[in-house]
Amino acid sequence: MNIDQKTRWALSGAQSGIWFAQKLEPENPIYNTGEYIEINGPIEREYFEIALRQAIKESDTLHVRFGEDQNGPWQVIDPPTDFPLHFIDVSTEQNPEQVAKAWMKKDLSCPINLQNEALFNQALFKVASNRFFWYQRIHHIVMDAFGFSLIAQRVSTIYTALVGKHSYDKGVFHPLHSVLEEDRIYRNSEKFEQDRQFWLDRFSDHPEVVSLAERAPRTSKSFLQQTGYLSPSMTESLYIAAR
Repeated sequence: MNIDQKTRWALSGAQSGIWFAQKLEPENPIYNTGEYIEINGPIEREYFEIALRQAIKESDTLHVRFGEDQNGPWQVIDPPTDFPLHFIDVSTEQNPEQVAKAWMKKDLSCPINLQNEALFNQALFKVASNRFFWYQRIHHIVMDAFGFSLIAQRVSTIYTALVGKHSYDKGVFHPLHSVLEEDRIYRNSEKFEQDRQFWLDRFSDHPEVVSLAERAPRTSKSFLQQTGYLSPSMTESLYIAAR
């Protein structure tokens, strides 16, 4: 299927919800999603950057540009362009990890204009000579937690190949249009109507959200986070249960 990169595509059902929520509160950064991966051991920075840029290049969703007209919002894929990879050495700070996390938190708190700003940011923190944090921030309209894991796996695969002087396959991610077509088919199917009716019935007696301030917005602008660590045995048990 020959797809023009400038073809306008409708938003998926999930994207539409995020689009309109962001339009209602353009200064709300709650849809900025982010993660950092701790890397223990030395890093070949040149190879890491090549691997990251290749993985980003292969991901259609990270090159989406949004627009809006009388028919509603749309999206197009712009050809991949260069992007900054921030390298930040915090290893000489008194508390390197705290400084790195403060930088990430500040970056996550900046609202993104979906129509004229980059939808992602990338940074590599040097916490110590053999300890690094790889940080990604991507707007939720184009990425979810599973997508983060796919990018991380792809970068790891390419980096490993580069270090070992091996070749690697290119363009392994599914194109955006195939995902949107799958969503369109589902939303026009009988299964969609069945699912919709199920949830309407399930929450038919759900009470209205209670607010102490009658006119206060009900959308949060931040979240509380608590981190826990799972043992290898517990992790394996969860994988087995998931399968």
